[in-house]
Amino acid sequence: SKAAGAEDCSLAKGNNIRFMSINYLSDTNNGILGNEKVREAIFHAVNKDAVVQVATAGYGQVAYEYMPSDYVATSPKVSDGKFATYDYDAAKVKSLLMEAGFSEADIAAGINIGTILTYGEQTADKGKAQIVIQDNLKACGLIANVECAEAANVTPRMYAQNYDIAIFADSGNYDYNNIRQQVHSESTGMYIVDYAAKGASAAGKTSPFNWQRLEELVDLGVATADTAARYDIYTELWSIVMDTKTILPLYHQATGIAWSDRINVETINPTYYHLVDFSWAE
Repeated sequence: SKAAGAEDCSLAKGNNIRFMSINYLSDTNNGILGNEKVREAIFHAVNKDAVVQVATAGYGQVAYEYMPSDYVATSPKVSDGKFATYDYDAAKVKSLLMEAGFSEADIAAGINIGTILTYGEQTADKGKAQIVIQDNLKACGLIANVECAEAANVTPRMYAQNYDIAIFADSGNYDYNNIRQQVHSESTGMYIVDYAAKGASAAGKTSPFNWQRLEELVDLGVATADTAARYDIYTELWSIVMDTKTILPLYHQATGIAWSDRINVETINPTYYHLVDFSWAE
């Protein structure tokens, strides 16, 4: 068959997310990441536009939602303005760090916040994002190392909350109930922020968050089939998560698909390279 032409290809917003998480329970630098002002400063130090340009060659989109509301009816929409968002603001970073107790001299010298951990190839999108974020942080007086290794090595450490800052990926979610894997303490795998601090309770650490309400909202969300009611439930849930300053959505990757001119394609799957609906061309 002929190579796909301009009319036989699609580049769409993917149903995926790359996000940065902060382990508020980390012991690094006297528990610096347990300071809410420091976590907020880190979020405002990240230039998402720069991350998208480098990590996705400009084809991705800046993210504020965990699941793109384009594809998930019950996903809280950033356009509603019902949850906190964090954009690049160097002046705010400095102000927050000073509120956290650091001096201008501390910021000028560089404040150690640990290591940014991710998985896969260093030349893949998460590895590139990691380097951009490291540079963003350094420009704002925050010093972080980077570590990138095979998923089999890295993800168990994330699931055990054995990290400082992580860059993680998720995709293929079409029901917001999948947020359970990130916020419910009974989840196994992908639960990389221990909101309930259950894994740290033996060390005498407790959670500063209303994790009980998070888990209650997860249960409420699956207890009804009403889309509007579920939307409200999940909006409250995501608002609580955003207020903890532990998960920062970074970007949605683009999904590119090309096909033969021998078929007509009606529907593009924004998650995987599947042709959902097609027919033979005349």
